[in-house]
Amino acid sequence: MKWEKKLTLLDCIAADLHIIHNQGFIHRDLHSGNILLNSLHSAYIADLGLSTLANTGSNDKVQGVLPYMAPEVLSNNDYSMESDIYSFGIIAYEIVSGQLAYYNVPHDIQLAREIMFGLRPRIPENVPKLINEFINKCWSAQLDKRPTAEEIRNTIHSWNLFLNDKSTELFAQIKSADEIQETLLISDVSTPFPFIIDYASRQFDFLPLRNDTNNNG
Repeated sequence: MKWEKKLTLLDCIAADLHIIHNQGFIHRDLHSGNILLNSLHSAYIADLGLSTLANTGSNDKVQGVLPYMAPEVLSNNDYSMESDIYSFGIIAYEIVSGQLAYYNVPHDIQLAREIMFGLRPRIPENVPKLINEFINKCWSAQLDKRPTAEEIRNTIHSWNLFLNDKSTELFAQIKSADEIQETLLISDVSTPFPFIIDYASRQFDFLPLRNDTNNNG
């Protein structure tokens, strides 16, 4: 998929997330399975069944898809707009990399523990630096370092507007990234997935993980 299409999809998703947050809601279950495509130029966020108003409490059991769940949700089940931003960062990684997050490891309590302690997907070297840094901000462990949905929308929309402007830094980075991609395609050897993983939303009970973390903290 060309960068123009990748950024267009991200632009659509970011615009929808901004609308949700601007209305005072938290999605709570944002993952790639809830992104519906009209085409490669149009997408929107679906399945708002778990969405709640901000500042609504939660319990010991949470619903979601593990790779998209923010570390603070895993540690104390506290959903927030910032946890939606983390999920957006994972979706953005998947769109720019062409890979599902943590496709090659079991989605179990060990993965949850590693995410809590800083594990994130490895962004490929053919992703432009500006986009790499932006995704890293979205999934920062520090909630106040994550951009708001409005900031995400404005940033990605700006990238789209000036994507073909040869004077911009992003244009130069995309050109360099495409050259790296061509090299990678020549040397790429596909490997089978060692695990069959369910990316559907399900209920988790992280109370044992929280107790383990508190006892060792």
